[in-house]
Amino acid sequence: MRCQNSLSATGLSWHRIDETHVDPLYGIVIAERARLARWLPWVQGSTREDIREYVQHTRQQNESGQGVQTAIVVDGRVPA
Repeated sequence: MRCQNSLSATGLSWHRIDETHVDPLYGIVIAERARLARWLPWVQGSTREDIREYVQHTRQQNESGQGVQTAIVVDGRVPA
């Protein structure tokens, strides 16, 4: 409880990934592609459609109870 309160007080929260996160996530991939590719090789050729498919897959995981993917949100938006 205390941890959640302190996160809320700082404007940080996490949300299950959904379609509203496609553009912000893609923006992060574009902006940080070279740095992320060192650890996440899939970012090299990723397109907006790839990110959209990922979001759809995570939504299916969430709905079926097979996984939970979240985005960190700061003051109501995914930071870029």
